[in-house]
Amino acid sequence: LYTLGVLLIPYGAYLYGLYLGRDIQLPEKTVSLPEAAYQVIWSCHNQSSPIESESVNPYSFIYKLYKKQKRYSEDTNTRFEPLYKGDSILYSVGHTLDFHDLKLKGIKRALAEWAFTLKLSNTFTAREAMAIISRDSYFYRGAYGAENASTKLYGKALTDLNIAELVTLYNLLRNPSKFDPVKHPKRAEDMKIRSLERMLENGFIDQEEFEFYRDLELTFAPT
Repeated sequence: LYTLGVLLIPYGAYLYGLYLGRDIQLPEKTVSLPEAAYQVIWSCHNQSSPIESESVNPYSFIYKLYKKQKRYSEDTNTRFEPLYKGDSILYSVGHTLDFHDLKLKGIKRALAEWAFTLKLSNTFTAREAMAIISRDSYFYRGAYGAENASTKLYGKALTDLNIAELVTLYNLLRNPSKFDPVKHPKRAEDMKIRSLERMLENGFIDQEEFEFYRDLELTFAPT
């Protein structure tokens, strides 16, 4: 009975979280991204395992959200960066959902996000999640979605970007103002190199490509 009770507690919390967020609509699936974009998002996300291995551990999310829930009690509009270090890519899709109108605070907000994280993990693959993040997330100076952000930052379409440009673009998901390559070029450059190093470790690029994109000077659209 004790074991059964321990197992039922997370399930009960999950159902309660779904109830709290009952008015939330799950995002629709979107078109696939170029393979390079998946590799860039994965590496910007500090992931070192194969993309197909992505999964969600419900107990780790309880702990993470418990640690973060104090910030929710301060402001119902708090939103964490989609590429928050250490979080699952599937968890990041939760940041594209609109919890603001629910006016939930503290642990209730955390429970709702956690429950929908698990629901999302049973609905989308990691690649589908990355495509949704790319389409729906806030990127740069009022631009939502990677396509709009690409036009605003570089003055060209997402499909025309090289690896270095893609890395710089998707690193904006960590913090759009902090890693703005126009306002903070050194900070954005350092993060670009770190992400390229992860791509090299993951086998997405080779040493020659790493050195080429590391040294490539980027140009940006006039602001």
